[in-house]
Amino acid sequence: MTDSARVKITFNRMNESAKLPQNKYTHDMGYDIYVQRYELHPENKNIIQGFTGIAIQASKKRYGYFLVPRSSTFLKWNIEIINRYQIIHENTNEEIVVWIKNKSNIKIPPSNIAIAQLIIYEVPQKEITNQRIKNDQNEIIFEKIREDATLPKITDMGYSLCVVDFKEHELNENVIQGFTGIKIKNNPNLLGFFLVPTTIATLKWNVEIVNHPGIIDPGYRGEIILLIRKTDEFIIPPNNYEICLLIPYKKPQLEILDDMKRTQINRGTHGFGSSDFIKKL
Repeated sequence: MTDSARVKITFNRMNESAKLPQNKYTHDMGYDIYVQRYELHPENKNIIQGFTGIAIQASKKRYGYFLVPRSSTFLKWNIEIINRYQIIHENTNEEIVVWIKNKSNIKIPPSNIAIAQLIIYEVPQKEITNQRIKNDQNEIIFEKIREDATLPKITDMGYSLCVVDFKEHELNENVIQGFTGIKIKNNPNLLGFFLVPTTIATLKWNVEIVNHPGIIDPGYRGEIILLIRKTDEFIIPPNNYEICLLIPYKKPQLEILDDMKRTQINRGTHGFGSSDFIKKL
């Protein structure tokens, strides 16, 4: 990739000891994120906040990012990250804060230890009109399949989605199904969606989507249903409240090839979570 083709994103360090995201290896998907300090969330005792001391400078383009937990993070400190999907806003410059599930067996890592990875991608531009969402000239039509359902609405973070009914899953008592009463009627350019809980849903009702982020395949035409983890802390939200977001994405056209020759890369061979345990020779 030439320098002109590279995506350039500027990070602001909010203090001198903050560390910029880093790639350990050339072929790594994500950039290591370092947390400076940890504090209990003032509004929810089930969440520990990890402050990174860095912010992403506003850009003309919209970028989304995943906060993916590192393998060693769970192995060493039993850390589970809650807000794994976020949007880098166009006109804000907020500190990146990692939300961690507060559990009895969690261990707080030392300062400036990489506990997550940042994966960045461009979010398609969008606009919504009544039942239609236009996405880079790709028209998607949503349809209500029950009268009390609410059509998706545009927000700064994506497209808000309401749930009209909650029921325990018949196959797993630890999962609550959230029925939206909405389906995708038309998707000519086969855009997919990420399905993620809103910040308010996490804070007020401890909503955790089981397969976070959820994936809605481009060809799916059934009702959009959330699979919510049933925990002791979970509180059923009011009906028709916006508790999740739909984030569109374009699936690349790939051809999977079979080649017995392996590409040599500078990477260890001791498995997931071994980076911080195996001393480099």
